[in-house]
Amino acid sequence: MTTPQMSTLRKEPIQVMVEGKLVKIDQAREGGERTVPQPVHPWHGFPMEFHSGRAECRETASHCFPQTLIWYQKLGHTHGRMTSGCYSYEAATGPGEFIVIQENFEFDRGFCQTTDTAGIALEIRPAVLNQLFPDEIKTINLSGFRINHDKALENLFALMEMEIQNGCPSGGLYTESLSIALVTYLTQAYANGKPLKRIGNKLAGQNLQTVKSYVRENLANELSLVELANLVHTSPYHFARLFKATMGMTPHSYVLEQRIVEAQRLLKSGRTIAEIATVTGFASPTHLADVFRRRFGVSPTNLRKQANHS
Repeated sequence: MTTPQMSTLRKEPIQVMVEGKLVKIDQAREGGERTVPQPVHPWHGFPMEFHSGRAECRETASHCFPQTLIWYQKLGHTHGRMTSGCYSYEAATGPGEFIVIQENFEFDRGFCQTTDTAGIALEIRPAVLNQLFPDEIKTINLSGFRINHDKALENLFALMEMEIQNGCPSGGLYTESLSIALVTYLTQAYANGKPLKRIGNKLAGQNLQTVKSYVRENLANELSLVELANLVHTSPYHFARLFKATMGMTPHSYVLEQRIVEAQRLLKSGRTIAEIATVTGFASPTHLADVFRRRFGVSPTNLRKQANHS
């Protein structure tokens, strides 16, 4: 069975249009640079980049943001003024604040003064949006741009940042789930359009068994929400919601639980920890060990020793 995987387009850098020319974010300011390398394993969420920049004080040229962009400022302060047609805007940001910018928002000219800064940029890329919400959302209809503290966004960004910093060991199922949570929140808190439609309350019994059987037979593989949703002919967004309503846990939590149970069973065999990690779908022996320490307080090796002495 062939199932679509999340688009590799997320590997393309986030870009803005400056004076009619597309440039990478780090090229749009003085001393800009990306500060985190690509993770060891593929990132399956919306494109997310970590940037820093030197202090500057200058006039800015016209800018256009081709896609919805979220900037999370982690370090430094920025003060800016901009003019867009007949409208003038003034904005100041500091650590912990978000800038949420509508797709195709543009300004003609501006002025920017900053200290040394660092932050995270995330782009709502249409190709990814269409894979997760094929029948629900084509774009997120925001209003210009907003600047504010937002605890929910902060929590989501923290989870994404941690996953990327760790090399993306949790796989597509986890990062797609975070992306769906992000879009769902944005449509509720920031968008001007209609709320997302809800279809049904729970997965039908046969559909649930189909998913469970597929997970059991494919634990060694990297699973995705797109893949599991296709099994029951629904979108990843609806599948994630229906699965949680049925099972009381997210698809990622369920798959992780099945991997832990199977790894526990295999610890009783003569297989090495590396072999167990591979056949149960963990990204590496280190990933398996990290999960076991969080769950049981000990490594797989020590858990095996305890079982042998009991």
